[in-house]
Amino acid sequence: MESKSLLILHLSDAHMRDREDMWASKAEKLALAVRAQAVACDAVLIAFTGDIAYAGLESDYKIASAFVSQLQAGIRTYFIGEIHFVCTPGNHDCVLGGDQDVRQSLLNGLKKEPTKPYTDQIIAECSKVLTEFENFRKSSETITPTSDDLLWKQYSFRVGSHVVGVQTVNTAWSSERKMEPSNIPFPVSRARAPVDSSSSLRILLTHLPYH
Repeated sequence: MESKSLLILHLSDAHMRDREDMWASKAEKLALAVRAQAVACDAVLIAFTGDIAYAGLESDYKIASAFVSQLQAGIRTYFIGEIHFVCTPGNHDCVLGGDQDVRQSLLNGLKKEPTKPYTDQIIAECSKVLTEFENFRKSSETITPTSDDLLWKQYSFRVGSHVVGVQTVNTAWSSERKMEPSNIPFPVSRARAPVDSSSSLRILLTHLPYH
């Protein structure tokens, strides 16, 4: 099998909200660093694992979108291989202000009864706080998910003859203002086996750990 190389740029906890000029400068410096390493590589994967925004607002993601575009453009200047971008949310990517009574009631019920079924309706209601993140994800990601679930997405791309599988786990859907790391609801039944079992490399991306 042919030898191919993939450079992975892992970003997290940027908390973007203002100073667009500062983020433009950071994108330029990151691109320079990546280009220096990517010379001998065949592809680049940019993986952003949450807390992209400061408060999950549309204005935060306008800055994030510009940052990602500038970063990719900077890398592309001297790199002819493919550049992929995928992301998964963190708690700061949620809009947790306003009326949260219904959502909080649902989350309290899941924490009190861990064996209670996690219905699609409950997950959809609790995930509404990630609406702006989802808009950003859909407009910024360069790969279409092969399995598109609110909590567990799967992606696949090729580097030469090699298949790279990426899974992203949305641990932020049940975020609250005050969180206990040992008491974060997540339906394990939503976990998915890799779509492509022939992957040469499998990567799982998440933000919040479960203890």
